[in-house]
Amino acid sequence: ISTASGGNVTIAAGGDVISYLPSGSSRGSLAAGDGGSGAFGPAPGNVTITAGGNVYGHYVLANGKGTITAGQNAGAANGNPFSLSLIAGTWSVNAPNGNIYLQEVRNPNGVFNNVTGNGSWGEHLFDYDSQASVDLTAGDGVYLTGLNVPRPDDNVPVVFPPILEITAGSGGVTLR
Repeated sequence: ISTASGGNVTIAAGGDVISYLPSGSSRGSLAAGDGGSGAFGPAPGNVTITAGGNVYGHYVLANGKGTITAGQNAGAANGNPFSLSLIAGTWSVNAPNGNIYLQEVRNPNGVFNNVTGNGSWGEHLFDYDSQASVDLTAGDGVYLTGLNVPRPDDNVPVVFPPILEITAGSGGVTLR
């Protein structure tokens, strides 16, 4: 469920919420797009996801405020990815009774902009807004996994926006 040019997206479920997850292939492939659920386009749009259970998949926020609340976990330790994309705005992810297993916070232009060729100055030009931010709050642990990123033939490491705030419970914060 997404918008193409701004507008709000709200999803509420008593159980799990699962979104499409991009699966990039080789360099320059159009399959390496930034699919998922959320608010695409330059016009403002907010995204609110509330799950009584877990949240899996990929969620996009181009220009607005995004809130994801999982009654259990966001992502999974077994590699069932949870990832975000952001250009301008703020993502807040809350798992007050569980963990957050975050793959990365992609910037749609920079991650998949590989059509200019190896070594070009414009290749992987990240254009996060200077105030783009992510706030992760978990009752147990926060794990920045980097697992299964959708660009297996590319050397771009996992990415995060300019502002990243993490609050974790007794499980702490783990960078993998």
